[in-house]
Amino acid sequence: MTPNHLIVIANPNSKRWQHFHHDWLAFSAAHPAQPQLTLIPWADWLAAHGDLSPWLADHPPAYLRLESPGRDQAVVQALWQFAASSPIAEPQASELPTFHKTEFFQPRRIHAGLERLLTHLTAQLERFPQIHPLTPPDSILQMFDKSRHLNGLRQLRIPVPEMLPIEGRTSHNILTMIRERHWETAYAKWNFGSSGVGTLVISPRLSGRITRTTIHRDAQGRLHNTRQLEWIDETQTLELLEVLIAEGLIVTRGIRPARIDETPFDVRVILIGGQVTHAQFRLSHQPLTNLHLGGRRGDRARCEAAIPRRAWLDGLAQCQKAAESLAAHIVGIDLLFEQTSWRPILLECNAFGDWIPNLLDSQGRSIHRAGLDSLPFARNPDENSTYDPTLGISPRRSNRL
Repeated sequence: MTPNHLIVIANPNSKRWQHFHHDWLAFSAAHPAQPQLTLIPWADWLAAHGDLSPWLADHPPAYLRLESPGRDQAVVQALWQFAASSPIAEPQASELPTFHKTEFFQPRRIHAGLERLLTHLTAQLERFPQIHPLTPPDSILQMFDKSRHLNGLRQLRIPVPEMLPIEGRTSHNILTMIRERHWETAYAKWNFGSSGVGTLVISPRLSGRITRTTIHRDAQGRLHNTRQLEWIDETQTLELLEVLIAEGLIVTRGIRPARIDETPFDVRVILIGGQVTHAQFRLSHQPLTNLHLGGRRGDRARCEAAIPRRAWLDGLAQCQKAAESLAAHIVGIDLLFEQTSWRPILLECNAFGDWIPNLLDSQGRSIHRAGLDSLPFARNPDENSTYDPTLGISPRRSNRL
């Protein structure tokens, strides 16, 4: 029987959920099969110690979508607690700490909580075969682990930025290696982050202030993620590199991007079911193009026309190849074109990179609406007559890179 139900794990008060729910209401109202929706709040799931049995045990066949846990304070703290049995958790640090939602506080442990939770989910899904994850939990974890993921893409001969071998290195070692390689720019990031969190953009040829960063140290010495890039000197750079080494670090070579209207750009490419549906051009003179960090949107038709046709098609083909390796229903891939040569390079794949308000496809659909339209229960009855539960969605496990 074709599932006529969607389960979403999300934060009810988040803008992500509110936008998705808005599109769901329009979708379900227009669909004769009247598909049903169940919301499971992240906080409730974590309060149940990651056990979804109360929701799934007697649930009819359904698809399962995971939204980002985001920066909800209660959810982040619960993930910190959920990592208590993780090998990285310090035995004496079992009491729930108090930290600000912008604080860069033990992010490695918080990610360990997410990893433990999603690993537990994979095991639970074996007990509930009627529940079909749109993106397998291990695919989500794969995309969060930047170094593992980029290494996997490289093995598939997909062009990605060069990475430094940093295991066992100190901050001084890393800065020396960057200089010895004559890199113009290096990106040092928290390996499990997103949205520019925990990022240092190092310009080793400069003197004095050599790094722009999204990490700010307050008067009490606490570190915070900010939406502004600030310059810091070499001593401060080394201090933050040591923090990132302890929490998990990746260092990649900065690539001089191609320009449109004299402005550097990259593209967030959205793929649904392995096919490109949306593309958000992001233009900025800053080294980070994220829209929330000041990047501006570019008109797709105008920007696409400025790219050599072969380079654009090659870039999209590489995105499709990466998406296929992940078995993800929806994935957002950051694509850059190298200056002069226009060679496409994939910067990273984003498990929750599908929330870009007001970005529409050629049919006028948002990313969420296009994703809903791609599900088997959105098709007419004749199309569903020979239903395959994996048709149009991902298998339970990713094709591990």
